Amino acid sequence: MQFELTVLCLGIHRVETSGRVWCFASIAREPATREERRCNRGYLVQQVTAEVRVFEEVGWLSGPTRLSFRCSISEEPGGSYRPHLLALCH
Repeated sequence: MQFELTVLCLGIHRVETSGRVWCFASIAREPATREERRCNRGYLVQQVTAEVRVFEEVGWLSGPTRLSFRCSISEEPGGSYRPHLLALCH
């Protein structure tokens, strides 16, 4: 399942470890539900995984910017789910 996610992209990073390349992005969004607004102040910030091509597509990023990404859902250790960034939506 893929979907479009519009968030404030705070930065995207590329790391090479043991010959493998990993990319991750720091994203922020405003609280969407009443419960999120009650429990949080300001933006909800999280770190998500990304495809290498996303890093290449947003190499121009120099500060927080509102962007739309094509995403899928990835299962994290512990049974939680997070978006995985596949590409920048144009």
